[in-house]
Amino acid sequence: EWDGEDDCCKVIFNLGDILDFSSSGPSANVTFTGVKPDIAAPGALIASTLSSDANPDRILIMPDGKHFLQAGTSMSAPFVSGSIALIFSASSNYTNEDVKKYLLTNVTVDEVVGDAPNNRWGYGKLNIQHAVEAALADGVTDIGLSGSDANSSEPAQGGCSLLTR
Repeated sequence: EWDGEDDCCKVIFNLGDILDFSSSGPSANVTFTGVKPDIAAPGALIASTLSSDANPDRILIMPDGKHFLQAGTSMSAPFVSGSIALIFSASSNYTNEDVKKYLLTNVTVDEVVGDAPNNRWGYGKLNIQHAVEAALADGVTDIGLSGSDANSSEPAQGGCSLLTR
């Protein structure tokens, strides 16, 4: 929830839900491209650095004056690309297809996502911890991932399993 000054411009998103303006599939040629979108990642009300050249609505500027709130693909893409970098760190022998396999088969599928894959969520919600743990289980390098998954109390499964709850 974000509530600007003087109760102006109050915005509420359901945590774990998808934004109304998120693009849906299918692609124009599912046979060629496969399911689209591939995966869903966080992208609502993400605080990002504020460029000195930017001129955002003041209501979106964080109290420190150095960050502001954004939403959309430009905010979700860093979550996915960072996950990709972590998976490649698990083994220098992984291919692009290996990385895609780890991302798409170690997702969170909950009651909001429903039956997956689908045209709204793709294979499900990005689950960085499960994807990287699976890659580490098959790879050769320990990059020191620790902590618990906020979305699930289940242990990560190695290889290609679809996490469902």
